[in-house]
Parts: sequence; C-alpha cells; structure tokens
Amino acid sequence: MNSILRSSQKGKARDEQRGDYSRISDDDVYPPQESHELAEDIARDVTASGAQPGPSGRSRSKKLEKAGNLKKAENLREQARKKGEEEEELREQAQNAREQGDSILEKALMELANICRNIMMRLNWEAGNIIFRVMNWNAKPGKVNLRFLHVPEAINKAKEKIKEAMSKRQRTIRFITGKGKRSKNGPKILPALQEYITKRGLESELDPDNGGVLIVHLPEQES
Repeated sequence: MNSILRSSQKGKARDEQRGDYSRISDDDVYPPQESHELAEDIARDVTASGAQPGPSGRSRSKKLEKAGNLKKAENLREQARKKGEEEEELREQAQNAREQGDSILEKALMELANICRNIMMRLNWEAGNIIFRVMNWNAKPGKVNLRFLHVPEAINKAKEKIKEAMSKRQRTIRFITGKGKRSKNGPKILPALQEYITKRGLESELDPDNGGVLIVHLPEQES
C-alpha cells in the first residue's frame, strides 16, 4: 500500500490544493474527474493458504480477484498522476505564452490542460471506486472503510452511505478513516469528514478504542 501512496502523493497534494473538498454540499456529486503492497499482501496470504475445495477455494478466488482489482487501481492512480504532471506543464507553457503576448497559443494550451485535468479526475475517480469496493467487501452493516481514498472520494462515499443508512433507519455509522500515519502531514480524511459531518448538523465522536474510526450518530427518522 505504501507504494501507491508514494506514487500518487504529488497527485493527492495537487488535488487537495485546488479546493477544500470537505465542503462538498449534500446536493453536489464530485464528478469523474492501497494497492501495490496491499495486493502483494493478499497474494502472499493466498499462496500460503493454498487452493482448497469448497468455501476455502472460493475464498482464495475472491482474494485473487481483490488483489487484481487493487493492481488495476494502482495503475489508474499512476496514469492519473502522469496526466496531472502533463496538466501542470501545459499550464506553465500557457503562462509563458501569455507573457509573450501569444493569446491564441495560450488559449490552446489551457484547453489541453483542462482536458488533462478531466482525464486525471476520471482516472482517480475510477481508481477510488475500485479501492472502495475492495476495502468494503463483505463489510458489516453500519461500518464503512474510507482508507486509501483521496479526500473528495472519501467525502462523497460518506455522503452516500449516510443517506443510505438514514433510509434504513440506522442510528449510527462507523467510518474507518485511519490515523494518517502514512501521510506526511498527518490525517486528511478524518478532519475533512469531521468538518463535513459538522456541516450536516450531525454529531460524531472518535472511537475511544481506535482513533482512526469516526462514529457518526444519525437522527431518529419519523415514521
């Protein structure tokens, strides 16, 4: 997992610098805009267990599928990172064109930069959906794992799950965000989620036994 985090660290920082994604409103849906080591961990686990008939065989098959999906997500993140770098280069070239008084070239370069940004966002969003599905495979009701997502992806998934939980009249939902130990500047998902929850007017608290889990209390729904 550290591998994909390192490879996409610049991309994450770049995305987060472009806006406070914790301020996504309830009506907004962020547009389409772990991984290598985790996949290896799963693969090692599968190899150690070996192929067995019945439920164990199905479990092995599922683990291999998860590892393959995480590898796909890793590749998508890497493609997104490269598109982000292309975007930055194009914007720098556009700035140079502006300084030289070439407005036509500046406009063309900015259009190309915007195309790169849209592709980057779409690739990241697709990767985030894959990671979310893998991390929440066979999850218990009321528990949602947001780890290894980018901030806007995590907030959007949290919004969806809160709406779903309220429709089912659940009173609490537990969001696993992690403690940010792998992040150079500390946790990002947790504070963004706390801000979003406060904005929604909901109450939340950290799990006293795990500081990387936020427990959100949902209001009782009228019959």
